[in-house]
Amino acid sequence: MFKNIILFMLLIILTFSIIGCATPKTQQANIVTIQELQNKINLLETQLSRKEKEINELESRLREKDYYTSKGLLKSEKEDLSLHIPVRKLQLALKNAGFYKGTIDGKSGEQTKRAIREFQKANKLNPDGVVGKKTWLKLSRYLND
Repeated sequence: MFKNIILFMLLIILTFSIIGCATPKTQQANIVTIQELQNKINLLETQLSRKEKEINELESRLREKDYYTSKGLLKSEKEDLSLHIPVRKLQLALKNAGFYKGTIDGKSGEQTKRAIREFQKANKLNPDGVVGKKTWLKLSRYLND
């Protein structure tokens, strides 16, 4: 009987020592898993921040483009984006140069675009219908007449 009690006690001590040894390892494994998850969260937050910045930049560019379209301004997208020319001013210069026959109404229609291309051809510029720096440099001279 005494032998059984000692064996039982040894069994209990052994069981607790096994459980006790396993617990720190489990906790350690949990800490590693938590750290890995935190690293993933940090990475995703960084990626999200970059995407939000990209979205804000694209929205800003879209608002700017909508503004210039609604205000009757031409804006070259192939050249320097800071080049903004009021369509009325452009039409007046084209009319003075003899390329625009329509009414100066501030609306950039097909007639205005055709006149731009014809002016560009006549001045040995790329006839893309976009008023960039080179086109405006030559065309703006007709505003002084």
